[in-house]
Amino acid sequence: MKAQRIIQKMKTFAQKMPRAYQVAAFIVVLGISVLAMMPHAAPHRAQDISRVALVTRTGETVELHAVIGGRPAVINAWASWCPFCTQELPDLVALQKEFGDAVVVIGVNRNEDQNDAEAYLRSIGAEEGLVYLYDPFDFLYQTIGGYVMPETIFVSPDGHVVTHVRGPLSPEEMRRHTQLLILGKELPPMKEEPSGPGVVGCRDGGQCFF
Repeated sequence: MKAQRIIQKMKTFAQKMPRAYQVAAFIVVLGISVLAMMPHAAPHRAQDISRVALVTRTGETVELHAVIGGRPAVINAWASWCPFCTQELPDLVALQKEFGDAVVVIGVNRNEDQNDAEAYLRSIGAEEGLVYLYDPFDFLYQTIGGYVMPETIFVSPDGHVVTHVRGPLSPEEMRRHTQLLILGKELPPMKEEPSGPGVVGCRDGGQCFF
């Protein structure tokens, strides 16, 4: 209603102007009219990944909300061709042990043969201690807009991404993010992939930068 009153006043005012000014006023009025009719943008909310479907080690398809179970979650996308995962997965196992039931740590394998992935986990001593899920169609990675490896997301109990870290994390960084997640405090902005020769991470397909 307020916008309509403003438009009417401008129309009345424009009628008293010279022709050139009337044309300009008409354009302004038209713009205001279009904006007034546009729906208001919805408030920004963190990305919801709770409905992403993945596969358990026993072959059952589950949605992430069922695995998270109303707890804060640390979810790591990994693959055997990612050299950084060799250390990061055991660090995540240690993280789960340290925080216990206060958080659930999930390792999501990206579109690899399960036998090969399981053999890799055994080779680095990380076959137990985490919830491991398989993503044969790469749904999670695509949903979070992944473009390097590994990628780790810190997720609220209701399944919303609170922070997203691209590339490897040190144990100290993992611990800090997890502590803040459990406390429900605001986390730092997303750690973006560095540009240029200092890039740290692996591109999809195995091309790595050191």
